[in-house]
Amino acid sequence: MNSKELLIAIDRSPVSRIKATVYSIVVSSIRYQDVLTRYSMRFKHSKGLSRREKQVYFPTALRLIDGLVRQGVILGLDVTQYIGVLLDRLEKVKDKTFIAFIDDVLLSKRIVRNTFTNVTFLPESSIKKPSVIHSYGLAPSIAKTIMNIADNIAYYTKIQLEEHKQKLSQVRSRLPLKWSI
Repeated sequence: MNSKELLIAIDRSPVSRIKATVYSIVVSSIRYQDVLTRYSMRFKHSKGLSRREKQVYFPTALRLIDGLVRQGVILGLDVTQYIGVLLDRLEKVKDKTFIAFIDDVLLSKRIVRNTFTNVTFLPESSIKKPSVIHSYGLAPSIAKTIMNIADNIAYYTKIQLEEHKQKLSQVRSRLPLKWSI
């Protein structure tokens, strides 16, 4: 593995029922650009889906994510309610990180950026600006894919905690989580 080849996506989703926030982190590598590009039309942003679409979409998306984890395309995947756990995950991969796409609100709080000064962070909103993504030698579809995966994991977890009143440990047991980078 090259010294800086990891692609990271971090998303957050507030959970009003328990007054907490769910954070998801997804890690892949620039060497899987071709694979991630092929999946760019398969993963959607959760906000744009109707309630009915979500019922059909999430089981399919989770199966696709599980397949990418099993193939080794997704090198790390985690979801937590604790910012400290998220920062610990970042700490373990910061020296190998090429670029990290991060939720705009989380980035605006600067806790992540100030803690990891040697990592290039781009806000999630930059994914809509192809010239920004191209300037780093990446196809915009790769950034969109990895960020949508992070969004899907965070939003699915939020739904389970909020609407189905499950505990995070129950939700985590059904997700294809992996952290052995």
